Amino acid sequence: MRISGRRPMIAIWRTYSRFKVKSQRQLPGSLRRNSRHVRKTPSNIPRRATSLPSSSTLRPKYSGHQERENEPTGAVDLLNQAVARDPSFFKAYCQLAHTHDRLYFLGYDHTPARLALAEAAIQAAFRLGPDAGEAHLARAQNLYRGYLEYDAALAELEVAGQTLPNDAGVFELKAYIQRRRGKQEEAVRSLERAIDIDPRNTFTLQQIALSYHHLRRFAEEKSVLDRALAIEPNDVDTKVARAFVEFHWKADTRRCIKYSIQFGPQIPPPRRVSPTVG
Repeated sequence: MRISGRRPMIAIWRTYSRFKVKSQRQLPGSLRRNSRHVRKTPSNIPRRATSLPSSSTLRPKYSGHQERENEPTGAVDLLNQAVARDPSFFKAYCQLAHTHDRLYFLGYDHTPARLALAEAAIQAAFRLGPDAGEAHLARAQNLYRGYLEYDAALAELEVAGQTLPNDAGVFELKAYIQRRRGKQEEAVRSLERAIDIDPRNTFTLQQIALSYHHLRRFAEEKSVLDRALAIEPNDVDTKVARAFVEFHWKADTRRCIKYSIQFGPQIPPPRRVSPTVG
């Protein structure tokens, strides 16, 4: 089949590049953990405020092929409402710190003011639970995303892991640091552990697919992306990444052409990300 014109293929390459950039920003898993330090949610707080946004809400994804740019800041608003109603809501402060760090790291608001908001949320979490693993994990996320201080982040992860031995976010963040240091095989093992704990986290599945790609382990990359598509069959980013497995592995362009025709005209241009983040 012959495709006339370059626009569809350019668009699909743009989408693939967006997937790689998004993956390399390496967002964390959500707080899905219980702790003896976490206070029970008071009954007078509305459900909307206590339903903490999941990590998938805070990640840049497509919905109807339109990027949901307003959602991360919307999550901040909900979390601020939650802690305003209950200043002892420990878990909300941890999630708020994560959210501010994501906004900074992804370039939504790459400013010192955003880092200061993350720091304030972390300090509040430590006041409420100074020995809680969740607070140390929040600090590790901040050191990694806000300052690229890998050694300090790993030290915080060691502390967090003592009380959170089965927390996927600890292994996930450790993998991202290992990967940035060129320790690809170690990163794969850490991501595999995170997936064992949280097997339906499609973002972590995308992340390990990226690591497999770096190692040219294309059969495993294909398998894990198929697994992600079984969970979220309409995710455009995963579909495009899956198409490019065939392209890089076997020089098979058929899926790329298919998705360039299907999604190319609907893909928006990439959002600018601060060059200091990457």
